[in-house]
Amino acid sequence: MATGRQLRDLFATILHECSPSNPAQLWNDFCHKICDDLGHRLRAGNIREDPTDEEVYDFGLYLIEGILLQMNKSLADCPGMPRPQHDWAAALGNCLIAEQRNYDPLEQQQLGDKRIPHLNPDQLSAFNEICHAVNTKSGQTFFLHGPGGTGKTYVYTTLCHHLHGQGKIVLCVASSGIASLLLPGGRTAHTMFKIPIQIHEASYCSIKRNDNLADLLRVTDLII
Repeated sequence: MATGRQLRDLFATILHECSPSNPAQLWNDFCHKICDDLGHRLRAGNIREDPTDEEVYDFGLYLIEGILLQMNKSLADCPGMPRPQHDWAAALGNCLIAEQRNYDPLEQQQLGDKRIPHLNPDQLSAFNEICHAVNTKSGQTFFLHGPGGTGKTYVYTTLCHHLHGQGKIVLCVASSGIASLLLPGGRTAHTMFKIPIQIHEASYCSIKRNDNLADLLRVTDLII
């Protein structure tokens, strides 16, 4: 079963890629599932003591808007779609960082702890080396080489859960949308880093120095 965060990613992708004829109806039909984790998040973060459904859904729209902005799109581009009315930015700060921290560290630690004993020696060696680099902030780059079916995705997922359990930010990206679905919170590299589709010698990622994405990248502990 998909989590609220996964459904928000999916909904934003549908708005961006599919241009549904009636996005507002789609939102009205599924907003309760898309936002099913946000009431707890608002209470746990001391943002709202007893949030109403309207506040929960408005917060969901705010987070979806943040995802769309990474895709160079906005809810304003989707005819009929409601837009957030509350000033969530003042309460949360950077919405991209807030969304990346939208998980339960204890649950993530438990998921990682269940997976680590199943790593084979080579997988465990890679896992330990990468975790050491993250924890010592040594800024290293690793490449896991192996044919399909050798457990690379298993290692990536284990790393993600384990580091989330330590409260760290892990960005999971892939070159295609299908591949990104295999990773926790995965997105395409083009979406996450604003990589142009058409590449030429003067191409660059359109990330401004002081925007939310730049701030997210500065505090990211690992990119997979």
